Amino acid sequence: GCLLDPSSSAPASFLVVGDSHADALFPAFARVSRDTARQGRLLQHMACSPLFDDIDYPSPAPGCRGRAES
Repeated sequence: GCLLDPSSSAPASFLVVGDSHADALFPAFARVSRDTARQGRLLQHMACSPLFDDIDYPSPAPGCRGRAES
C-alpha cells in the first residue's frame, strides 16, 4: 500500500483498507499521519469493499476477494 507520509522514515503503525471511498479520504489520512508523526499505509482497490461478509455485495469486481484475503 501507499505510505501516508512518504517523507517519514517511521515504520507503519496503522493500515487503512478500503475502496474508492478510502482513496478519496487519502489527504485526510495523510494529514493525520503527518500531524501525529505516526506512519500509516493505505491499501485500496477501487470498487472493492473490505467488508464482504457484512454487506450485501452481489458480485465483487475482479480480484476483490483475493485482495481482501491477502
